[in-house]
Amino acid sequence: SIIMHKIVLSTILLACISLIPCQAQENNDTRPTSYVVEGRLAGTAADGMKIHLYETEARRNVNTAVVTGDKFRFTGVADSAIECRVIIREYQMEGYMGEFILENGHIRMDLGKSRHAPTGTQLNDAFRKIYALEDSLKKTNAPEKAYKTYSKQVFKGHENDAIGYSLLGSLFFTYAGTN
Repeated sequence: SIIMHKIVLSTILLACISLIPCQAQENNDTRPTSYVVEGRLAGTAADGMKIHLYETEARRNVNTAVVTGDKFRFTGVADSAIECRVIIREYQMEGYMGEFILENGHIRMDLGKSRHAPTGTQLNDAFRKIYALEDSLKKTNAPEKAYKTYSKQVFKGHENDAIGYSLLGSLFFTYAGTN
């Protein structure tokens, strides 16, 4: 039963080889363990004001920084990815509130360009693309059918993450829930 012996050895060898990439990935795990959120505002009117990192679902302040010129920066550790906003309570106007997913990594946003333009982490890059499409659908007065088709596709990929939570309150989800 030399053939059976070779099959068993081949199976064991393949099992061992398949473990090598997993161990290498674990040893070289480069996932960030903290966050940096850097952003720009439209102009310098908020210079010196406090800007708040606000968790949407829990309705609580997560972090506070001071605007310097037209820039702000938050640092900390995110235990899990959550939907957040940056707001300046004393100066509520378009361009001074931005939505994003707070997760460990380097997140950048330019609120002078768009309140939905975070970049730098996987979830924020996906979040930005979703809202860019929603904005383009609004601008072209797309029919309800277009929203419905797209919203179902987007939500299927994000049922269990912070983007999915954010979509629950959006126009996309409203159409996804219809037949």
